[in-house]
Amino acid sequence: FFFLMIRRPPRSTQSRSSAASDVYKRQVHGEAYFREFIKNMMRYLSLETSMHRLVYTSVTFMILFTAYNGVQSYIPSVYQKIGYSNLGNVSLFAVYITYGIASLIAKSIVNRLGFRNALIVGAGQYLFGILASVVMSFCGAEEPSGFCGNLIFVYLFNFIAFSLLGFGAAILWNAHGGYIDSIAPKEDRGRYFGIFFTILMFAAILGSILPAIIFYVSTLQAHFIIMLIIGSVALAMFFYIPNTPNPGVSDTVEALLGGPASILSRETTLSETIQQMISTAKEEAIRPWLYFMFLYGWTTAFNYGFLYKFVERCFPEDISHTELGVQIAKMFFFFSLGQMISPVMTGKSIDKDGSWKTATRLVLVYFSMFGLALLNLLATNYMFTLVLGFACGLGESAMQTLLSGMISKDFGGRLELFGLFRGIYASTTAAGFTILIILSGLPTIFVPTLFLSLIHIFEPTRQAE
Repeated sequence: FFFLMIRRPPRSTQSRSSAASDVYKRQVHGEAYFREFIKNMMRYLSLETSMHRLVYTSVTFMILFTAYNGVQSYIPSVYQKIGYSNLGNVSLFAVYITYGIASLIAKSIVNRLGFRNALIVGAGQYLFGILASVVMSFCGAEEPSGFCGNLIFVYLFNFIAFSLLGFGAAILWNAHGGYIDSIAPKEDRGRYFGIFFTILMFAAILGSILPAIIFYVSTLQAHFIIMLIIGSVALAMFFYIPNTPNPGVSDTVEALLGGPASILSRETTLSETIQQMISTAKEEAIRPWLYFMFLYGWTTAFNYGFLYKFVERCFPEDISHTELGVQIAKMFFFFSLGQMISPVMTGKSIDKDGSWKTATRLVLVYFSMFGLALLNLLATNYMFTLVLGFACGLGESAMQTLLSGMISKDFGGRLELFGLFRGIYASTTAAGFTILIILSGLPTIFVPTLFLSLIHIFEPTRQAE
């Protein structure tokens, strides 16, 4: 090295003034780049464009559902391991039955509060369910006493907390549909919903990776406390979402129904809302889509109320709840990968080929899910379970994107149709959890789901797009 330095030709040296000038130039350029960076960041944080609003809203939802997925995916197995056999499924039943009922009045609440305030109220209700899981994580003693030993109080406490969560979910998702529809260009509504759900599905990945890490290095209590903190951060972020005028009324709806926005968004009674939903469900163009709304609810109940049992069957009964939680987290990681892949593809397919062609392709994805599930019942194999998790995530996320994009693109983002969709989905999911509670351990959720799919395959094509 020394001889190479000797042989190297001498370097030219700059005068002090020249070197100082270069330093000054670098400082000037650095300050200019920094000012430009700050300017762009402030422009982005001001949420001036619709895409900026979409990304910020999507990230906020993603953080909230990172916390909720970290609770929803694990309470059936964790509650069972700490001695409360069906408490997890009862809690999720409370979420979806309240969600379904509250969907009847969600439109009126959103119209009264406006989109941003409705999103804040809905997101805040999620913290009740997460807080209940924190409390229950301290009830793992072999002989529980006090609150933990009183089953009536335990079940009532969880039912109330998760019912509040379900009430908030109805408001949150009804406002979400109208908000995304209001900021999306007409020609890109499918793509906007696809982008939203793609970003949102990062929550499923984080909601599976974080528990696996936490279960390895810490305790069950720490896991649920961290989820509560993450949910609180998301709630604070909802306060910065820009509001949009005339909630519940898009330009397409106004053109279809006629009349000014103030008349279209007037307060309606509960009976009027129910009649609107019934008349909406009877519309010839909407009736074929009711099948997909039911199917989405059935499979959601299966994914969050029964899918973890495939993991349990692969391991001995004496496995600790911490180790079991890690294995379930791995399966839900593959589930979340499937959820991430499908939204953008589904959204592009809606914009390019139409909603109905996209829907008929999605039925084939659901059949592959059923085939893998039946294969897992016959042959207990952890690798098969991971593949099943991926397929279930792919189908669920694609269905959610399809229905939201269809309502926005084909029906002008009508809030009553978003309410009908969420109401049917939540009620069917609650019915699925009821079956899982009554017939605990049996894969009966497949029977109605597969039957509905077979009916659809033999249906004549309803629409030509």
